[in-house]
Amino acid sequence: MSGSNGGPATKKQLREFGLVVGGAFLVLATAQLIFHGKLNPMVLYVIGGVLVVCGLVVPQILRPFNWFWMKLSVVLGWVMNRVLLGLIFYVIFTIVATIMRLQKRDALRRHKDPAADSFWQLRPATPTPAERYERQF
Repeated sequence: MSGSNGGPATKKQLREFGLVVGGAFLVLATAQLIFHGKLNPMVLYVIGGVLVVCGLVVPQILRPFNWFWMKLSVVLGWVMNRVLLGLIFYVIFTIVATIMRLQKRDALRRHKDPAADSFWQLRPATPTPAERYERQF
């Protein structure tokens, strides 16, 4: 796909792609071998080895694989960003809301007292020094 400058990937970037992704396949193959995974470790070793060798010898061969990998990473990043941020958002807000309800806390003061003359919330009068207006931030 594109390098960090937005153009086609350079030879160095293709070499790094071959070494990093090939190395990841080799690590995954070793983990499959050690933990008796469901994938055949020899297939992963071959893929990893081919990527590493191509990255070292002829990185230009990896250009279409790099392009596909980068496109896949953009799609996965888009999806996972929404899934993880949505999950974190809803989990945190659900926990906080549940705790506040259990404590009968109403931070927004939504429950009004029908016997009250007014629902106006008075703020305590605090003197504001003139210097505060000169440096607002």
